[in-house]
Amino acid sequence: MKQTLIASALFSTLAVSACTEEEITNFFRGEDNEISVSGKTNNIDDTAEAAVNIEGVYDTPGEPSNPTTTSDANGDFSLQLKENESFYLRASKNGLVSIISSEMNLSSDKADIIFQMPTETEAQDIINTAFSFTPQLFNHAWLLVNVTTSAGDEANSYPVILSAIPAGAVYTSCDGTDSGLIETTGAPCSTDRPAPMYIAYYDTSGNITATVGDESQNISIRIGEIAEIKFVIP
Repeated sequence: MKQTLIASALFSTLAVSACTEEEITNFFRGEDNEISVSGKTNNIDDTAEAAVNIEGVYDTPGEPSNPTTTSDANGDFSLQLKENESFYLRASKNGLVSIISSEMNLSSDKADIIFQMPTETEAQDIINTAFSFTPQLFNHAWLLVNVTTSAGDEANSYPVILSAIPAGAVYTSCDGTDSGLIETTGAPCSTDRPAPMYIAYYDTSGNITATVGDESQNISIRIGEIAEIKFVIP
């Protein structure tokens, strides 16, 4: 009799709190559902970069609760993360600059995430080309933004709006130099653009919201590392 009353009370509580069927299932399982996030790690020449550590960061990099994996010989990786919980990916390897993705919150699997991993020298060369002076990679937190169409083409005439004013920023021309404009420009380029469409840097680590058109994305920035955002314009 007592067992029946306890069960009735439990189901009444679940009904009052308007739980979904999935939440009720998870309650009895005692575990959260997971989604799979997968992709590839390349070097700056677009060939596979193996043995890159991929961390799913819920709050702070390096926490024991963060899932991690390593890309294989073909640069492929797959990581299991909690469904409907905010996280970002951080790709790192000795000798290469760490790359941070924008924040994600997913209810289904996501594939085809690409990390392009430059060396410190390669990243500094891009910075030197884009800026008329030479801010250094190691003592700033870097934010890179690209804006493309749904067809994958670069999208012109889009300003990038940031929640905090950067210490410096440039929109690049097709050759990677400062365009002198205040919006994305240059496309279509006759060859691959040797720099992102927009580069900004900050003197401190933190969290930034970037907005292009009607879309906003959140991202963490860290000193000596590169945070990357890609916007797709319909």
